[in-house]
Amino acid sequence: MNTMVMPQLPVILSTFAQSPDQKHLPALQQERQEIITALQPAKDSGAIQVVAPEEIHNENIPQLLAQHPNQVVIFHFGGHAEANTLLAADGSIFVEGLADQLALQSQLQLVFLNGCDTQSQVKHFIRQDIPIVLATTCNIDDGQARYFASHFYRAIAERHSIKAAFKLAVGALKTRFEQYLGIDAPEALNVKRGLNLSDNLDQIPWQLYVQEGKEDFLDWRLRYPRGLTRLPSLQLETDCLGREQELNQLRNLLGTSSKVVLVSGLGGMGKTTLAAGYLQWLRNDYDSIAWINSGNDLMASLAWNDDLAKNLEIPFVEKEKIEDRFARVMIKLRNQPGRNLLVIDDVNNQISDIATQLPSGSNWQVLVTSRQPLPDFQEMKLGVLHPNDALRLFRLHFQEGTDEEVQALLVEINYHTLTIEVMAKTLNRLNGLLTVPELLAILQERKLDDPRLQELVYTRHAGEERAIFFHLMKAFELAKLPKEEVWLMQQYAVLPAIPIEVKTLADWMNHEPIPFNRMVNSLSDKGWVQKRDQGFSMHRIIQEIVKYQNNPGVSDLAALIESMGGLMTMGDTDNPVSKNFPWVVHAQHVADHCTSGSEFPGFVKRLLNNCGNVLFELGHYEQAQSYFLKILKEKSEQPEEDEFITLIVQSNYAKVLKALGLYQAAMLLLESSINDIVHKYPAELQRLEVYYNNLGMIYLDIGEYQKGIHILTKVLEIVKTTYSPNDPALSINLTNLALAYHQAGQTKKAVKLMENALKIDTSHLEPDHPSIAIDQSNLASMYQELGHYHRAEPLFRAALSSSIQNFGENHPKTVLQQSNLGLLLGEIDQLEEARDLLEKAIISDVQRFGENHPDVARSQTNLGLVLIKSGQPDQAIAYLEKALETLNSHLEEGHPSISIIQSNLASAYHAKGDFDNALHLLESALMADLEHLGHDHPNIAIRKNNIAQIYISKNELPLAKQYFEEALSIVKQNYGRFHPYCFAIKHSLKAIQKQLQPTQSWLHRMFKK
Repeated sequence: MNTMVMPQLPVILSTFAQSPDQKHLPALQQERQEIITALQPAKDSGAIQVVAPEEIHNENIPQLLAQHPNQVVIFHFGGHAEANTLLAADGSIFVEGLADQLALQSQLQLVFLNGCDTQSQVKHFIRQDIPIVLATTCNIDDGQARYFASHFYRAIAERHSIKAAFKLAVGALKTRFEQYLGIDAPEALNVKRGLNLSDNLDQIPWQLYVQEGKEDFLDWRLRYPRGLTRLPSLQLETDCLGREQELNQLRNLLGTSSKVVLVSGLGGMGKTTLAAGYLQWLRNDYDSIAWINSGNDLMASLAWNDDLAKNLEIPFVEKEKIEDRFARVMIKLRNQPGRNLLVIDDVNNQISDIATQLPSGSNWQVLVTSRQPLPDFQEMKLGVLHPNDALRLFRLHFQEGTDEEVQALLVEINYHTLTIEVMAKTLNRLNGLLTVPELLAILQERKLDDPRLQELVYTRHAGEERAIFFHLMKAFELAKLPKEEVWLMQQYAVLPAIPIEVKTLADWMNHEPIPFNRMVNSLSDKGWVQKRDQGFSMHRIIQEIVKYQNNPGVSDLAALIESMGGLMTMGDTDNPVSKNFPWVVHAQHVADHCTSGSEFPGFVKRLLNNCGNVLFELGHYEQAQSYFLKILKEKSEQPEEDEFITLIVQSNYAKVLKALGLYQAAMLLLESSINDIVHKYPAELQRLEVYYNNLGMIYLDIGEYQKGIHILTKVLEIVKTTYSPNDPALSINLTNLALAYHQAGQTKKAVKLMENALKIDTSHLEPDHPSIAIDQSNLASMYQELGHYHRAEPLFRAALSSSIQNFGENHPKTVLQQSNLGLLLGEIDQLEEARDLLEKAIISDVQRFGENHPDVARSQTNLGLVLIKSGQPDQAIAYLEKALETLNSHLEEGHPSISIIQSNLASAYHAKGDFDNALHLLESALMADLEHLGHDHPNIAIRKNNIAQIYISKNELPLAKQYFEEALSIVKQNYGRFHPYCFAIKHSLKAIQKQLQPTQSWLHRMFKK
């Protein structure tokens, strides 16, 4: 039989006694309870055992020490004491003898004597080489003793050292009791064996004594992991029965392999249990542990795990793409100090797409489980149990039948772990109505007459899994579960196969918790659901069996569907990270099951719509689109009262289309919805704010800025009548309209709106909130366009600093700020820093998105401008041509963003002396801009200015003068006569005038003659 060395948990032994011959200590029982409570987090984390008998007697101590050999790390006594004795309920405990017994505890770090004037007892423990004694220096108040001890152990439980815990307890004492104010916490006294301690007192009535040469023991602290998520626990000896060799193998693989370690194998073989068993066994070897149930979408499970976000202090950022948040979580994980473990349970091939981004290196080990082999991982295939171990597992649940009969049954079910447990529990519940040989005979009949069952088994399961499915199907038929338990199994069958707490599921079912708990435990006893801590889950194979035998319809799931729809509701003031995202995988499972049937009532549509909204917020646009389309395709069949639901869904679907770049489709859908609301649902006109806002932003995306301004102005007017002038809801609308004015070239108006938006946000949000950085960046871009570089630079730098603090160096939001600042620095001739920032931005974006992405094109364009100013036109052309190719593949011909790159590329060709190419690009850009932006947009002035510069180089001065004068008129109109563009154009005009002046004088003389 395989053996496994189990780690012995350290023990904190706390003893308490009331002496019948002394004054009763009223706070003693409270001291015991508060110490137990203080140490509970460490106990729950599997770091320690707490042994705290209510009343200690003389004979108890030897018994307790014998029960925990070499495990006691702290011995505590609370009660009355005298010079050389501790007073127990049945007489004196002589300290010298106690010290002899404690000396046998090789792990003992500290003896805490919390009785009156125990300093004279210290010498007995020091003589026995016990490192540290915490003793009292005088008589102490009962209440103060309780207060000091509880704070000391609270600090120990929070992983503080003995020395730090002592100082924290003294600080708590001084906070509570005035008599200790002005007194410093005493330092630990270094003592030798046999030293007389009576002359060394302090005004704080507790003192740490450390044996000379053992000062390092003052730094001892409990070691147990920080749970970055909820961690599973189990009974290692029974749940991992027969897996001792595999656990040792897993420890060796994780300790030696630099790759992700994969535990693979058939469903129901015990992969999840093995991973949880490893965690239970060696959890105190790690500083931080995270356990992730992969769900439908692995990236979402990691990015939106609420516990992980809280423990890593990752704030929610509205509209953040899931890829961005995932990257932020991975950066935080990689930066965790110490030795850490990440477990991802039940993954599919999605893991290969993100494997390179998972935390790695000397401080991380990563363990994943999967039913399928995956490339590039260190694989450990989990096989069946050894026959003897399979028999032991079976006997845990059923004792009847001979070992030979049971072994014959085990051979039939191929020693499959889940099937062994279900079969044994089924036999046990039948109470002798079915014997082991009779069950074996039933299984050997192997009847699969139902064509639907044959299709299910042979299309979804291969090889060994077919036999497993058949065996479990037979067990389900034999179980003959009562109606209410079948109903409960139907609920579990449509939920993800991850643990759900009983109270949570009872709430979803609108069911009384206590009878509900009885049902769940009954199913667990029968093997149909598995318990993990306070939660239960159903294995995927059993879910399929339930759906085949008792496929639940929407009427069976009505309460669950309603609850899921409520969990996916996104209120204006709700934080989706805590309210919606933790449950999206549950809602998706339920929604997907509902839409696979023929019934499609309104409450199912509500669930689908709400799921679509949450998935949109998560950045899963295609998944969100599929839910909205499932509702919309039912439009012709729906009753009249459901029509308004369709209008809401259309608005939500339009947001998805916009995010996917399908602007025209989104615009038509919104316009249609607005028209229907106006004419059919006048009572719902307040909803138009959202529809118009979305429509206005689409107009900006397609370059129709004036239409966007018109709509967003109307929206702002509506919002101003609804909200107070300083309401945070107003900030969003101000920002949208500001961006519209900015893109339309009306930057002065944009600045006023953006300044107001920033003012509102800074009055309601923390200074490092991501929204502040976005506001700062938007406003800085507007200042930059107006030529107020001294205002723009500090805002860009503040936004960049905030983004680094919130997201790290390589996050897309940080990269955006790097690119923005780099462009500004190029304009003010700080070329070296500008180039460094922009090159970093390009590298980060290419690593994240690949080379053909608009974000990459943005930074390539900005770097191209800096390279032109640096006198490197060939390098500039290379970057700008890549950027132009990217945008041509993403945007429609003639889009203003394409014109900008054409204009910049023309400047590079101009600098190189290729005037014809430059002029062709500029004329093309000017024609597109005139069509999309009108004649007075600032971009028109830039195009004409650049064309004029080329005509100067071609020595066609009259044409250059004409274009300069037209550009100057537009700049004055938009920015005023003091803008840097005005000064630059005037300077060029003066230079042309000087060159034209001699010719004009000669002509004047000729005509005069």
